[in-house]
Amino acid sequence: MAVVWVASAAGLALMLRRRRRQLPRVLRTPWPSLALVAVALAVAVVAYPVFDERRSTGGGSDADDAVLVVLDNLEAGVHDPYETDTYLGNPPASGPGSLVWFAPFASRATYPLGLVAAVVMLLGVLRACTGSWLQPSVVAGLLALSVPFWEGLAQGSDHLPFACSLGCAAALVGRARR
Repeated sequence: MAVVWVASAAGLALMLRRRRRQLPRVLRTPWPSLALVAVALAVAVVAYPVFDERRSTGGGSDADDAVLVVLDNLEAGVHDPYETDTYLGNPPASGPGSLVWFAPFASRATYPLGLVAAVVMLLGVLRACTGSWLQPSVVAGLLALSVPFWEGLAQGSDHLPFACSLGCAAALVGRARR
C-alpha cells in the first residue's frame, strides 16, 4: 500500500513539474479515462460482492448498507426511513443527495454501478467543460493511483459520488467564470 502512496505522490509531482507541452501524448487522449472506467467497472463487479459479503460475519464497511437500508425503507413506505440501523448497529447517516444518486442503483447487485457512474459523470463533465482530454486524463491518473479511491469502490463508500459531484461542480463553476 505504501508503494501506491509513494507512486501517487511521485506521479503528481512529475505532472506538476512538467510544462503543458511536455506532458505525455496519452494524456491528450481518452485512453486513461476509458482504462480507469474499465478497471473500476471490473472492481465494482468482482471485488465489491466479495467485500460486501463480509457483512455476513460483521466485517467490512456499512456505508453502502446505510444508503440501501434507507432506500429499502422508503420503498416499503416506512414512516421514518432512518429508523432501521445498519448491520453494524449504526444509524444510517446518508443524506438526501446519496439517496437521490443511488435511487436507480437501489440493490446490492447494482449499488457498485452507482459508484462507477459517478466516476463516468466526473470525467464526462471535465471533458465537456474543458473541450480536452487532458484534464479528465490527469484526474483518471490521480484516481488510479489513489488507495482511498479503490478502497471506497471495493467497499461501497457513498463518499465517492459526493467527491465526484464536488469535482463536477468545480468544473462547471470554472467554466461559467470563463
